[in-house]
Parts: sequence; C-alpha cells; structure tokens
Amino acid sequence: MQDLNIKKSWGKFKTKSHKFEFFSETLKEALGKHAKKHHVSIDEVLDVCNYEARGDLAFVPHYETPFRYGSFEEYPFTFIDHRSRLNKEGRSANLTWYQEFKKKSTLVMIAGMTFLRSTLTMLLNLG
Repeated sequence: MQDLNIKKSWGKFKTKSHKFEFFSETLKEALGKHAKKHHVSIDEVLDVCNYEARGDLAFVPHYETPFRYGSFEEYPFTFIDHRSRLNKEGRSANLTWYQEFKKKSTLVMIAGMTFLRSTLTMLLNLG
C-alpha cells in the first residue's frame, strides 16, 4: 500500500496562527486594522456591516438572522441564496460534466418552481 503522507500539509494554513482557527485571530486582526484606520471600534464596523454579533462572538462561527429589505408585511417571504444541488459549495462550476448535469437540474428546478407558484397562488386565493 502506498504511503500518502497526508499529514505533511497539516498546520500550514494562511492564518495568523498557521492553524485552523475556530476563533479567528486573522479576522480579528483585519477588522482591528480597519477600525483603527477609520478611528472607530470593531463593534462599530460590525454595526455598519449589519452584523448582529459583537465582541468575541463575531470571530467564531455563529448564526446571523438573514438581512431583509422592506417590511415583513409587504414582503412576507425571505429568499435565502439558492445554489444548485450540484454546486452547493461553489466549486466545480466550470467543469464540462457539471454543465451537462446542470441543464437537466435546471429543468427539474423550473418544474418545481412552477408547482410551488401555482400552489402558493391557490393558497393565497383561498384566504
């Protein structure tokens, strides 16, 4: 069996600690420099960017409620970015085999959206 020596690339991340950062010192340093340049605090930068997290919570994975334009009464549905089921992580979009499968996937999605739209129209007309 071939020895792949997988561990040779471990610990060489392009972060401040050169390791995977659950608490991102790299992001904290970058936001700190930006805040200092503009004579504001990191929390003020986060506020301007419409982030909810403050303090150290901003530098660990956390939930942020989706930002919406307009009122909930006028726009009751929230659209959260749709990604193709074939391209969830944003990789491989330029591969030729992906483009072939995507054509078929789009047809399935259009059929599904048509069904959803007709169902919503029917439900809204009942009310």
